[in-house]
Amino acid sequence: MVGAYFAIGSEVRLDWLIKTAQSQGKAVALPRIEGNLVLFYEFTSPDDLVVGQFGIKEPLPKKPVKELDLLLVPGVAFDKDGYRIGYG
Repeated sequence: MVGAYFAIGSEVRLDWLIKTAQSQGKAVALPRIEGNLVLFYEFTSPDDLVVGQFGIKEPLPKKPVKELDLLLVPGVAFDKDGYRIGYG
């Protein structure tokens, strides 16, 4: 399961990577903000996206994902503890 995101602002666009992964039979999950939590749900189609509370496209809460094999995270920089500079 690949965890990805739909870019906002100047973030790196991953649309092509998401489509490529799906065309190769890989499952893709996208984040959804629920209260103070960031939860991941399987993404299958752009038709299943809604605009969330921060104006970011999020998946409908249909297929929750508990574990990711790979997580792609946008960021300008990361410190030695894994904290990032970027949106959020």
